[in-house]
Amino acid sequence: IHSPPRHLSDGEFFGEIGVLLDRKRTATVTAINETRLMVLEAADLKAMVEEHEVLEHNLNMVLKERLHELEEIGQV
Repeated sequence: IHSPPRHLSDGEFFGEIGVLLDRKRTATVTAINETRLMVLEAADLKAMVEEHEVLEHNLNMVLKERLHELEEIGQV
């Protein structure tokens, strides 16, 4: 089962589900334009989340939304 493609814009991110929930990754990503990519190790992202409540809140909101989308297509 594959989810419909999602187009990301400047400042958007992917890969948080696998990192924050210690799960297998759920996305395959292909850049169609020149892209600048930033990689965070799981420990670094988790440390940032612990230090910044706003970041934790925002990531939790995105996580809930994306998990809901995955549930709707039967991938969770």
